[in-house]
Amino acid sequence: MINEITVDVYASWSDSAPVYRIYMDTDLLTERIFPWPGHEAFVREKIIVDLEPGTHALVVEQINKNGSITVKNMQLNGEPSSLNFTTHE
Repeated sequence: MINEITVDVYASWSDSAPVYRIYMDTDLLTERIFPWPGHEAFVREKIIVDLEPGTHALVVEQINKNGSITVKNMQLNGEPSSLNFTTHE
């Protein structure tokens, strides 16, 4: 079943921007760096995935030690959700 996930990824840093990866369960979807000038920013990730019914996890992993990453406002198909969620047929 096709699902739409949105999540806001916030970052703050002093020198170099943080780098993060997004996984759906164990599948790597993307790796990003915050390229904008400044020391704070956020990206609204929109992820379209075809998931079997069951329990799933969206993982946002910071892969360097520059600054910090915070994840907020997770939604599954337009409804508030946690990063660990269950899909149905």
